[in-house]
Amino acid sequence: MFKNDRISEIFRQLEAIAGKGNVKTDEADLASYSYDSGLSMAKPEAVIFFEKIEHIAPAVKILSKAKIPFIPRMSGTNLTGGTIPLKGGVILNLSRLNKIAFINTENQTALVEAGVINADLQKALKPFGYFFAPNPASASVCSIGGNIAENSSGPSRIRYGSAGDSVLKLEVITPDGQTYIWQPDGKGPDLMNLIIGSEGTLGIITRAWIRIYPLPKHLKTYSIAFALMDQALKTAEQLMEAGISLNALEIMDKTALDASLRKKTFAFPHTMRSLLIMDITAEEQEMLEIYEKRALQICSENSSLAMETAEDEAGMEKLWNIKNRAFPALAKIAPDLVLEEACVPRSKLGEAAKKTKETLRKYRLTAGIIISPGTGSIQPHIVFDRRNQQDLRRVKNARSELTQECLKLGGSIAGYYGIGVDKRLSLNWIYSSKELGFLAKIKKSFDPYNLANPDKILPVNEDSALFEDSENKSIDSGLDAHTHTLLAALRNRADNRIASVICGSETQIKAPQETESLKKLSTRFLTTDPLLNKTDMTLKAGAGTDINALRELLRDNDMELQLPDTYGTIGGIIASGRAPEISRILLGIEIATADGTYLNFSQHMLKAARGYDISSIFCGSRGAYGVILSAVLKVCRIDDKKTFPKTSPVPFEPNEIHKAFKRAADPENLLNPWLYPLKEEYLK
Repeated sequence: MFKNDRISEIFRQLEAIAGKGNVKTDEADLASYSYDSGLSMAKPEAVIFFEKIEHIAPAVKILSKAKIPFIPRMSGTNLTGGTIPLKGGVILNLSRLNKIAFINTENQTALVEAGVINADLQKALKPFGYFFAPNPASASVCSIGGNIAENSSGPSRIRYGSAGDSVLKLEVITPDGQTYIWQPDGKGPDLMNLIIGSEGTLGIITRAWIRIYPLPKHLKTYSIAFALMDQALKTAEQLMEAGISLNALEIMDKTALDASLRKKTFAFPHTMRSLLIMDITAEEQEMLEIYEKRALQICSENSSLAMETAEDEAGMEKLWNIKNRAFPALAKIAPDLVLEEACVPRSKLGEAAKKTKETLRKYRLTAGIIISPGTGSIQPHIVFDRRNQQDLRRVKNARSELTQECLKLGGSIAGYYGIGVDKRLSLNWIYSSKELGFLAKIKKSFDPYNLANPDKILPVNEDSALFEDSENKSIDSGLDAHTHTLLAALRNRADNRIASVICGSETQIKAPQETESLKKLSTRFLTTDPLLNKTDMTLKAGAGTDINALRELLRDNDMELQLPDTYGTIGGIIASGRAPEISRILLGIEIATADGTYLNFSQHMLKAARGYDISSIFCGSRGAYGVILSAVLKVCRIDDKKTFPKTSPVPFEPNEIHKAFKRAADPENLLNPWLYPLKEEYLK
């Protein structure tokens, strides 16, 4: 139970900041904020409505001093219990912070407050001929701050990525009430991208500088019917491999279609069991026609049954509403609906769809399935009645089994809907206790008293106790001899408190002259054969691999990296911050800690929720937090390569969060110690 008086003790202080009547403690308000769009429920002790961003930090300082938890919340459309006040505390309602500060079409940027509704932003941009790329089905109610906190997106993810890919800069209030503005500028570890997808557990997003895009010059929507889901999936795979400029690509199964199309007039045959909806775009009408001809040939070769097309706005909206109506239509079938989701590598999507159907049949559950082929996301919308305990038990067991089946295929526990509380236990299936401990160090560095949206994303102690085999997941027996040698050297030096200078080709990070007496630890030999998967659009390479060798391999396969022209090893480019754009394409890493512990945070999916984005904090880390062993990078077709300005090294000045994480990750300051030179200061 919570102390009944802990809010009353600070009530007047909070109201003096937020304004009279903006601090709510009556039962009706508390009940209204005890749930979101997930399955979990818990009642807060108070709800604060903010009229101005400037009021948030002073309120957070008061709550932090009183050790009272707080949960930032906008629209409450979260699907995994991410805004549920599990430890009571205070809901920080930011929904009134909905100003669009500016729209700059010349620089293709906009500045928005966190509470701006996605659809309202799209409406404001449209007269200028621009749009914001993340466009989830809930766009009419979800907020930009929520999109970023969950790193969500929509059908256009295949072309523009998720919310994080459109963020240029963030204003964040940390759990101690300090305000920062972060961007991936190479001046230090990339804290901005670490915040993206952290679900309010590391800080409160208040403003976002975002990238906006010109509306496509030529765009056409297609809905293609198939008799089998496998045919639709095979078509999607071939469309993506054919170099067609796809703006969006989604697949629906029969159950989702039946719910969505009920009483609607569409010329689809009764034998349809799957529907593929896609947008094709081009700069020139002639090119659009070339893409269309190629796409329709692929559809025909895969035995498509029928097709509808649209080029005008009303027609395109009509076709996409087939998919957008699925969620509310399915919700009418039964009292409750839970949207399950997992991600797998694109090459495993067919197997994942088959396993999903088998699992749903096994537990006698009804679900409409939506699939996003571009990122390997599979989303069963399960309908049930939570008042029926057998129903609820079957749903929970099915969700668990669905997740495990996707993990067996090299997938993840979630993609676009976050982890929250509903999926936090599942991280035990991905990570060892040491890896979970490393994630927990990030949380503690930002939030030492566990006040910001506590008990979300990471399993709590009693959760981990349920998974006895967690120590066996990250075994390093499969590593090559060079990596084992490096790990052994780190362990030996840690035992003897010997500091190391981490170096690769020594073109990116140069130690100052006064550190010449320190022992070097080279990663240049970490050059296992690069692993390119063109279907999954991923490339894995050892940290010591030269970037130009990788580019040569990729060009031989008509692929490229979305990076400026630079030089050096992959590990050096990541750690140096010289090319901060790498954080956009870095999907995962393997690392060694200062004491020689091997940790695996790699993945081979274009989008997945796997806890905090460890890769981000290593971008620009200068080798101070751990040794990068390998990296998984997102690749693109050579024709899609962008141009970037030339880059140059920038100075690094650690802030308090950098220092806190250094203390947690390398308490003896053994790795590149000149970056944090006063050991005693950082061990306080």
